[in-house]
Amino acid sequence: NKKRYETYNFTTDQQVLILSVERDDSYGDLDLYVSFRRSNGTYTEPKNIGPQLNTYADEGTPFIAPDGITMYFSTSGLAGYGSNDIYVTKRLDDTWVNWSKPLNLGSAINSINWDTYLSLSAKGDTAFLVSTSNSFGNEDIFTIEMPPIAQPDPVVIIKGNVFDKETNKPIGAK
Repeated sequence: NKKRYETYNFTTDQQVLILSVERDDSYGDLDLYVSFRRSNGTYTEPKNIGPQLNTYADEGTPFIAPDGITMYFSTSGLAGYGSNDIYVTKRLDDTWVNWSKPLNLGSAINSINWDTYLSLSAKGDTAFLVSTSNSFGNEDIFTIEMPPIAQPDPVVIIKGNVFDKETNKPIGAK
């Protein structure tokens, strides 16, 4: 990273890392990159996600929803409401460099000020974000209801133990 700031986000299974960094192949300032976990636990060299999401300005604070398809990020490089707006995009294939056109989350979420760091509840209907608009200081954390159009695909989380039927001993399983 050639810049003072950076942000990162892992997929739920920690197999993919999305980075917001500035490198030699950046389109402008901070860009979004992807890195994949290798079998030895290390990650591949970051690959620029490309011009569908990256602009001449800063792209940052990526958040991959539990569905592994929906990503939220902030940028000042697309037409919006303020200095940084939050957008949603969907991954179109397994390369992680093909994404749908970013959708601005609108004036219910974005303000004329700095809006960023969106993350979601497990259900995906409630979001948490940082904004300088209506804050008690420099910036605050806000909770909002996510509009249905911006919600990720639903996921089911199953947690439990697996036992051998005959011995009743635990079995390792994923």
